[in-house]
Amino acid sequence: MVLNGVVTAEREAVVRLKVFGPEGKNSDVDAVLDTGFTGHLTLSPEVIQELGLPLLGSRRTILADGSRVALDVHSAQVLWGDRRRPVQILAAGRAGGTLAGMSLIWDHRGVINGLSDRLREPPDRHRLGRLPCLLRLFQQRLIDLFRHFQHEPMIHGLLQPAGHDRARHNNTVR
Repeated sequence: MVLNGVVTAEREAVVRLKVFGPEGKNSDVDAVLDTGFTGHLTLSPEVIQELGLPLLGSRRTILADGSRVALDVHSAQVLWGDRRRPVQILAAGRAGGTLAGMSLIWDHRGVINGLSDRLREPPDRHRLGRLPCLLRLFQQRLIDLFRHFQHEPMIHGLLQPAGHDRARHNNTVR
């Protein structure tokens, strides 16, 4: 299974996750992948209340700005591939946003494509002079091809187990 997402204009990798509460209620959330967050997932108190997530306790946590806070820990399930996976949810304030941490993506391989759909001219273009007609035509074809296949930055392969090898899987020779 592959989990797709986008890279935003703010250069954040975002994936959509389905979170389940104990009574079957669920919510789709957009979570920023945060490699500095070692937990599973953070959610707003409003989403936690909406899903009826049970409180497990609280945990002292160090935030990105270095401050130490106590956050409530809740139990939930996240749809991961074709199965539900138990996770611990930290209740984050509104400013914290929804974060997917390393415990959620541990043992899975991820590929993030942060390319823009716009090609930029090289900074030293004025020193290149005029390219021969054939090279300019080739360059334009490459740009057109790039734009055709690259409409928006995407994230691919997050649900691929870490030991998965595409070359072996496709029966190709290395």
